[in-house]
Amino acid sequence: MKKRKVKYTSEPIGKIKIIDDFLPRPKDLVLKEETTKRATFIFRGLGFPIKLINVPMRKMVGEWTLDVNFNKFQLAVLDCLLHKPAPLTGDELRFIRKFLKMSTTDFGKIFGVTHVTVVKWESGQTRANLSTDVLTLLPGKGEDLFEGCFAEF
Repeated sequence: MKKRKVKYTSEPIGKIKIIDDFLPRPKDLVLKEETTKRATFIFRGLGFPIKLINVPMRKMVGEWTLDVNFNKFQLAVLDCLLHKPAPLTGDELRFIRKFLKMSTTDFGKIFGVTHVTVVKWESGQTRANLSTDVLTLLPGKGEDLFEGCFAEF
């Protein structure tokens, strides 16, 4: 077989659209035992327990796992935390900070505290005085920080 040399061009490619793979994997075509279900599930993967009711699940390698888009899931969790009527826990604050890709120093500056205070909040050594809605605690900065986070909803 003769190798063909690939010729590259500097012309623009044009519009590119990424689509989901629409073909099932070969192992999914084989008839098997029940592989999907809906269940109530306690998810702890974000650092704190979240009760998911009637969530789709898929059996993979003998284990039941969530069958959800995790990016949308995290956005939904963030939305719930931002409007939580009770004080946020340290683990919930850590999730918000990490979701925003902020250091403890940058996060602390928003609230007028040091990074040490943020670390103490997150570890549970001290309770944050952040009451209900985090957005109201970010005067003039809330819209800037979260702009675009909920574009998919």
